Amino acid sequence: MSSATDNTAPNEETIALFKDALEATIVNKPENPVEFLKDFMQGSSGAPRVILTGLPGAGKGTISPILVKEFGMVHVAPGDILRAAKRDGTPLGLEAAKYMSAGNLVPDELIVAMILQRLAEDDVVQNGFILDGFPRSVPQAHALLDAGVIPTHFILLEITEDEVRMRLSGRRLDPTTGSVYHVEYNPPPADIAERIIQRSDDVIEAINHRISVYRMTTAPVVDVFASCCVRINASQGSDDAARDCIAAIRKGRVHDSASHTLPEEGVIEVEGELGVTVTEVE
Repeated sequence: MSSATDNTAPNEETIALFKDALEATIVNKPENPVEFLKDFMQGSSGAPRVILTGLPGAGKGTISPILVKEFGMVHVAPGDILRAAKRDGTPLGLEAAKYMSAGNLVPDELIVAMILQRLAEDDVVQNGFILDGFPRSVPQAHALLDAGVIPTHFILLEITEDEVRMRLSGRRLDPTTGSVYHVEYNPPPADIAERIIQRSDDVIEAINHRISVYRMTTAPVVDVFASCCVRINASQGSDDAARDCIAAIRKGRVHDSASHTLPEEGVIEVEGELGVTVTEVE
């Protein structure tokens, strides 16, 4: 007599994992599919693979360390990788150093290669990662997918442009200690007020330019990862936003489609607990 509940049926997490594995195999077309799938499954043992994005000033730099501490995943950021590669004299680092020394932007293909190299290292494979500030464009996003890097969560820190202007234009720096203050939220002590400066990228003209660049090049990345997008209210403050990020990651993967490039009309928003809005696919 059969049981009313079939405990052998695969759960949603298992189904999603197999979908990811199949997609990665189709995209990469490996010479040895069996070995590729074995490596993929070993690297997909449940560790979170998170991309964190949002407007400048949304709180990525504050929230990232909190998530790293909470889940033990590896923080991966282009700036850190470039500095480390240049310091260590790796082939990719030396190549990147040529562009930086000349005051030029490091080409996308070189940045992508360095990111992929870091993501393939043992600590990242075992513990998962949080990609902070990457990808910043649709081509970079597709380069990740083409390499079989499929996130479990694409976390979008949502904040209005007006609040970004208020947050960033109010920041002040103590050049002696490196401490950062805010004229409204965290004013500097009176005894150091005379030496406090405003960074050049925190003046309103620079902020507006950064917002414009984000709107044109980075915002469209959300559509690439629509099937695993989690929208977090970043206007509520970094502690509450971090709490909501943690809750979203603890819920498990939100990827529920074999496609990561979906039309806007194929997306619906579902309000979750703690103010988390999970973008799902109809």
